[in-house]
Amino acid sequence: VVNGTKPIKLPVAYSRMSYQTMGFFEVLSFDETSMARMNSITQVQGTVHAVAGIGNPKRFFDSLGLLGFNVVPHVFEDHHDYQEADFSFDDGSQLLLMTEKDAVKCRGFAKQNWYYLKISTQLESNVLNDLEERLGEIL
Repeated sequence: VVNGTKPIKLPVAYSRMSYQTMGFFEVLSFDETSMARMNSITQVQGTVHAVAGIGNPKRFFDSLGLLGFNVVPHVFEDHHDYQEADFSFDDGSQLLLMTEKDAVKCRGFAKQNWYYLKISTQLESNVLNDLEERLGEIL
């Protein structure tokens, strides 16, 4: 399974996956019902801070830009072990957006203005059928 849409050459057959945004959720409560209060988050005017400690942070920042945000990016290494001091730039006056992966690591010191973007992985329809067929051959 290949992530992304760029053309690639592989010595085996492959399928693609993509992401679908599911909405913004409060990091502080980590409560998925918090999305109901955030339906208008993309209507926020001005600049937002965005944090990403993932393999391809640019994709996350670009996604936020496509949603209409003016993003100040803060890039951390993949699998960064966040500490409260990492967020010294946040004075609480702007939204802080992050990935769900990063939000899990920040729950203990999150602030009211912090939100994560939840995504869902979408697989091509043939992936599960192909996997089932290959497992059947092995078993």
